[in-house]
Amino acid sequence: MVASVWENSDYWKEETEGVGGGSFSFANGHVLNWGMFGVTPAIPLYERAGELAERHGEARRDWMFNMRNLKIFPNLQMAENASSQLRVIRPIAPGLTEMRTWCIAPKGESAAARRHRIRQYEDFFNPTGMATPDDTVSYENCQIGFADRIDLYPKRSVLADSQRCDETLYTPTTAHGPRVWQGAGSMRAPISRSEAEDLLYREALLIDSARYDEWLALFTPDVEFWMPAWRDETSTTQDPDCELSLIYYKGGRNLEDRVMRLTSDLSTASTASAPPPRVAHQVSNVLLTHADTENADVVAAFPCHRFDVQMNRTDCFFGRYEYRLVRQEVGWAIARKKIILLNDTIPTVVDITSI
Repeated sequence: MVASVWENSDYWKEETEGVGGGSFSFANGHVLNWGMFGVTPAIPLYERAGELAERHGEARRDWMFNMRNLKIFPNLQMAENASSQLRVIRPIAPGLTEMRTWCIAPKGESAAARRHRIRQYEDFFNPTGMATPDDTVSYENCQIGFADRIDLYPKRSVLADSQRCDETLYTPTTAHGPRVWQGAGSMRAPISRSEAEDLLYREALLIDSARYDEWLALFTPDVEFWMPAWRDETSTTQDPDCELSLIYYKGGRNLEDRVMRLTSDLSTASTASAPPPRVAHQVSNVLLTHADTENADVVAAFPCHRFDVQMNRTDCFFGRYEYRLVRQEVGWAIARKKIILLNDTIPTVVDITSI
C-alpha cells in the first residue's frame, strides 16, 4: 500500500482542537493554504529531517513538512502535501479547459525517496489518482452551475429503476465471484487462445457491469497493474520505480483500495456521489504470444466508450493490453496487466473503469 500523509495528520478533521492549519491571502489574488503534517516517515523528505533541522533550525524544518497549497492568480497551482505538484490550468474554449500537471522533487534525493514520491504522486495527483478526479468533477460541477442550465427531465429513468428491481428479484447474485476464471477442461495443457479470449472478455464484462468483487477475483494476490505514462511522442516510461506512471499498483490490496474509493461516498468522483458513467469495453485482436503449462502472455487491443450521464458527454479511451496469465489450482488468473493508453490527453476523469 502507498504510505499516506493524511493518516498521520489531524488538521483536516472536524474534531481537531487548536490551530492545525490556516491560510494567507496576498495581493493580486494569490493565496496559500497550509496544514500541519508533522515530521513523519510518510513524507519522502523524512530521510533528511535531521540534516534540515541542523541547517535551518527545527521550526523552519517543520514548516517544510507541512501541507502547503499555493495558488498564483490566475492559473498556477503549487501543491506540497501527498506529493509535490505543479499544475497549470489553461482555458481553451467555452466548456473546454486544459489542465497540465508535473511531479516536482528536490535534487539529490535518494532512489528510495524518489520512488516513494512517485508512488504518492500517482496515487493522489495523477489524472488517475484519488484527488485530481475529485477536483475535475468539482470543476465540471461548477461549469454546470455557471452555465445556469435547467434540466427539464429527471436524471434517472423510471424504466431503468423497474428493470433494476426485476434483476434484483430474479437474478441470483453472490458477494464474490470465483477466485479465477475456470477454462474448459482440467488437464495440464497450455491455455488456448479461445480460453484466453474468454478470460479477457469476462474481465471487460465484469468492469462494464460494475461487478467489482468478481472483477477483483480474476487477479492474483500479488498482481502488477501498470499503465505507464508517455515519456515523449513515441515512447512510454519503462521503470515505475524512477519514472512516473499513470497507474502503478503492486498487489491486489491496492486494487481493492481503488474499488473502495470508486464505490464509497468518500470521493466526489465516486459512483456513490454522482451518477456512474456508462462504459463499454471492446476487446479485440487477441494474440497468444507465449504459452506453456503454467504461464501465458497475451496481447490485445481495446477501445472503451464512456458516457458521462451528468455532463451528457461521450469520450473514448483506446490502447493496447499486455497480460501475464498464471495457472492456479482451479484455472487461470491475471498476474500482470499492462495498459498502454494511446490517447493520453485525458478529457475527463479516468479510472480503472475506463481503461
